[in-house]
Amino acid sequence: ILRGHKAKPKTPRITVYVDRSGSFNPDKTAQSMGKLAECLLKYRGRAEYDVLYFADHLMHIDPCRGSGGTNYQPVVDQIAADQAEISVIITDEDSAEGVRVPTNMPAVIVVPIGCSSTSIGTILRVQHAQN
Repeated sequence: ILRGHKAKPKTPRITVYVDRSGSFNPDKTAQSMGKLAECLLKYRGRAEYDVLYFADHLMHIDPCRGSGGTNYQPVVDQIAADQAEISVIITDEDSAEGVRVPTNMPAVIVVPIGCSSTSIGTILRVQHAQN
């Protein structure tokens, strides 16, 4: 830091990806919204965050119900492109077979809903958050 300049702490950026595929029944949807609220409450006022929903593609508006397949590739591609300090994926045990993982992946946390581990967490080789 140059003399006379003040250092201002950088606000961390978090992107949360919430599953809205067909396997998300009303109970899983409610659980995922609870986990999303917990996650955002922890960082309230201390982090910038974006929330994206996904099924067959990424969505900026919550469809509030599960429908379609679970396509993790757009999620993984967006995480690699976005390079947020932390990316959180809230999902269930849907298959992530065939997902290509780039080498420049930032930190990812997977929050399992209705299971103890997920296929995408295994493919990304990341820890699963404890329920």
